[in-house]
Amino acid sequence: MPNFYSHLVLSKIILEKDFKSNFDSMDLNNFYFGSVSPDIGYFSKIERKITHFYEKNPENFFGKDSIFEISFLKGYNLHLHFDNVWKYEIRLKNEISIEENSKIYAYLDEFLKSMFKLDFDYFLPHVIGGNCDFLKKLGIEKEICERWKKKSIYKISEFKTNENYQKVVDEYLKLLKVD
Repeated sequence: MPNFYSHLVLSKIILEKDFKSNFDSMDLNNFYFGSVSPDIGYFSKIERKITHFYEKNPENFFGKDSIFEISFLKGYNLHLHFDNVWKYEIRLKNEISIEENSKIYAYLDEFLKSMFKLDFDYFLPHVIGGNCDFLKKLGIEKEICERWKKKSIYKISEFKTNENYQKVVDEYLKLLKVD
């Protein structure tokens, strides 16, 4: 549920923290690509229940035969985890409206950028380098995937503290165990 940028930054944090022992065996291009791929549905018109696996397990859907596939799947699963924590532990529990939710997503982007000093430029080569063939099983054509990767970059506004949003963001980061 968080925005593209937040998914990338949170994935980087978790990668460095929880996958440290496997770091050398990870393909960063496909890991970061996987960490944003579920949201391709907004661009491709594929239903969210398909890209976010409401009725299936991505572990049984995507291949795990190579480091590239394993890295993609780790990123993909992280994305789903981030979304589920947000939806069930933040948005629904706090009864946050869809309109307010969008504003908090933007705030989360701004906060993470100010805190970790990472720009899209860090992630872009990795996302661009991700293998679109992994999404064919979802019915997403390679051409659509490649266009989506290039159009998914956006400008993040300057960070301005909002006490109410900060409480929500702090709660979310605590649930994710992000320091």
